[in-house]
Amino acid sequence: MEGKIWSKFQSKKTDGSIQEFSVRDCTQDQMEDVFDIYYNYFLTDESFHKLSGVPYSEEAKIECKPLLAEMLKEKSNHIVVCVEESTGNVVGVSSMKLQIGVDDKMPKIKLQSKEMAKLFQMLNRMIDFYDITKKYCVEKWYDGRGVIVHPDYRNFGIGSALVQSRRKICKEQRVPITCAWMTSIGTQIAAERDGWETEFEIDSREFARQFDTTPYDGIAPTFKVMMGKP
Repeated sequence: MEGKIWSKFQSKKTDGSIQEFSVRDCTQDQMEDVFDIYYNYFLTDESFHKLSGVPYSEEAKIECKPLLAEMLKEKSNHIVVCVEESTGNVVGVSSMKLQIGVDDKMPKIKLQSKEMAKLFQMLNRMIDFYDITKKYCVEKWYDGRGVIVHPDYRNFGIGSALVQSRRKICKEQRVPITCAWMTSIGTQIAAERDGWETEFEIDSREFARQFDTTPYDGIAPTFKVMMGKP
């Protein structure tokens, strides 16, 4: 059974041919593809992961694997995928978690690698930097868990379509807001074009300094907490 379709769009390749894509709710038989994209590209490309050193440590990557699998299985997640229509391949993913009540910190987990410990330190501090419950009197909201596009399909508008799907989902489900840390220039631009507002912003190098890590080449100038409304 195919998931609900949130959008369809086309993109032109460098050779002039047209590719067709759809953004749709993830089905159970696509979850393995979703995991692969998260593990192979989100873990290696996302800013907090890179600053923590997780992608550069085999021990940390192995430790991360079951935690990632459990995160994706959470029933409160809403996962959408971008599918290349001609092949049926999953080429992009967006995940949000429905939060109800207080925005809790990360669960306490005994971590073995110093890189995963650093990552969880960052993730816990994210709530300290900006707590959505202190500004908006909402009973529920969607918390962003990542937007990832396969490297072979970047610059085709897939990231923008995935970001746009989040507000559409909120509108249909009557969820008042969606909020996410946007740590790449691409997702920040996509969110701005879709009418999201910047709620909090920190210089990425200052962020790295606070966690005693080294900024990498190509890091976004700032990290932003951005909010979208239906």
